[in-house]
Amino acid sequence: MKAKLLEKVNQLINRNIGFKLTFLMVPMICIVMSTTTILINYMYRERFIANIEEGSQYLTETFKLNMDFCTNDAKSLLNTLSLDENVITLVTMDREHMDYGTLLNAEKEMKKLLGSMTSVKSYVQDVFVIGENGYQYNYLSAMRGNILEQEWFIHGVEKGKRGFQYILPHDVDYYEQGKRPAGQAISIVLPVKAEGRTAGYAIVDIKMDKAGVLPEGINRNTNMKAYLVDGSTKDYYDFQTKQSVSGVSADFMQYVGNRKNDFLKADDYFIVYSKMESSEWYVAAVYLYRDIIASAMAAQKIGFVMLLISCGVIVVVARKISASVKRPIDDIIYRMQQVEEQNFEPMELENTSGQPGEIILIRKKLEEMVRQINELVHKVYLDEIYRKNAEYDNLVNQINPHFIYNVLQLIQAKAVFSENDEIDEIVVALSRLMRYTMSNKDKIVTLKEECSYVESYLDLYKKRYSHKFSYEMHLGPELELLPVLKFILQPVVENCMKHGFKNLKREGKVRVDIFRREDSICFRVEDNGNGIPDEKLEELNQYIKEEKDGKLDAIGLRNTCQRMKLTYGDKAFMRIESVETQYTVVELSIPADDSIWEKGNVQNV
Repeated sequence: MKAKLLEKVNQLINRNIGFKLTFLMVPMICIVMSTTTILINYMYRERFIANIEEGSQYLTETFKLNMDFCTNDAKSLLNTLSLDENVITLVTMDREHMDYGTLLNAEKEMKKLLGSMTSVKSYVQDVFVIGENGYQYNYLSAMRGNILEQEWFIHGVEKGKRGFQYILPHDVDYYEQGKRPAGQAISIVLPVKAEGRTAGYAIVDIKMDKAGVLPEGINRNTNMKAYLVDGSTKDYYDFQTKQSVSGVSADFMQYVGNRKNDFLKADDYFIVYSKMESSEWYVAAVYLYRDIIASAMAAQKIGFVMLLISCGVIVVVARKISASVKRPIDDIIYRMQQVEEQNFEPMELENTSGQPGEIILIRKKLEEMVRQINELVHKVYLDEIYRKNAEYDNLVNQINPHFIYNVLQLIQAKAVFSENDEIDEIVVALSRLMRYTMSNKDKIVTLKEECSYVESYLDLYKKRYSHKFSYEMHLGPELELLPVLKFILQPVVENCMKHGFKNLKREGKVRVDIFRREDSICFRVEDNGNGIPDEKLEELNQYIKEEKDGKLDAIGLRNTCQRMKLTYGDKAFMRIESVETQYTVVELSIPADDSIWEKGNVQNV
């Protein structure tokens, strides 16, 4: 049963190329996109948590540094106050038998001290000096009530305890109406000792809006709660409610260790905390895990929705792609069916835009095969007719040269009327070549005719390779009517094109010089091409003189040398000089006939 089901699925998948592409593309792309989406969501969530850790750690560390600075500075002030003789005098004097002069002088000196110490401390809200003898003084005026009777002092200060004591933020409600300097403050208390006993207290109130500004900033994050915790008593201050809580520990405190700072996950909490250097306090930012990942989960849902939409789009696109591939294949199948029905009529390819190159190539090859089959069929059917009309075909194929010249003149005229100078020049050069080749049956021509033919030959090459080479030809007027063997220069010049300039990176140059030397006419053809290696140069010279057989690619030069010797005898010769990668010089020499030279009678040669 399972095997049959798999076979049916396989048949469905391989029903045609469209189904094949769809079944291959959609699952693979959906798997890749699903994996990518899951990884992106995971990375987004982890990065989101990392950003929370970094940001919260920075803020808690900043708050800690700010608090440590304020408390350390306040502790210096309290140390100075607790050891000042005037402060000790004020908290230990007998209130019933006091000397008012001494009291006023001590307060005056204490005020000077406080003024100099608090003038630049903007975080200091107020400074108190409280004595067990009932003496009470604060740096600001208009205070009402007794500090020793304040609830925060009663619950926060342990009498008889040595050293600094820290009071969590509390309401500042011990001033007269309209004189309240701030809403809440942190108090630092230091006992004033006299004769080994606690005679009073020096207290500094620190403004909460200075020391606690950063937690207030992070408090705007609705997914987080910030606390200032007394590590020794487990009392804490909630920055959200702005209330200090005593006797009840918050749930997160059980997870906080002894390290100065940390970021940890415990049960449903993410906790970031930093301990103070100056006290047992620490500031903690607490997140609920579900609140943190809520935004990440929302992004994840969006990602999965986009994944579903993308998969749907992929299905549509896959169907479109498969259809674009299947359509030309269907055309090929239909064409093959036509051939099977013996329809060998060639067809032109149409509507090939947007089709893959391989499909177009297959269609072209198929049409080429059909065309060849059609030709073979017609050849078999018409073989007898071809044999009967062989003579007629031969006559038709013998085109009159004048007809070719007329056609070339027609093309030239069309080019002139179209102002296409380049085509005009090409046709003129080709006409000269054909006229020189076809119309002149003689073996001997004038040097002027031979040079004109070579120039036309080079012009055609130059049109084909416009930036590959240039040429110069020097023939004196006195030599123009000199009779010479036809095609004596063309094979040499052609050799420059084929071998001298092959794969040449620089611009090629050909120079043809024709001059008289004593009783000889010299033809010197020089190029700046690839040159010839020394060992091959010697072998080539021997091969041209027929002194050595070989398979060298210099048949044209050898034939030219043989024709020269047959026409002019042993006085004619060909010599090749060359330096590899620099130049090659081919020099030909034929004897000059003075009688013909003077008369210029070419026809009698």
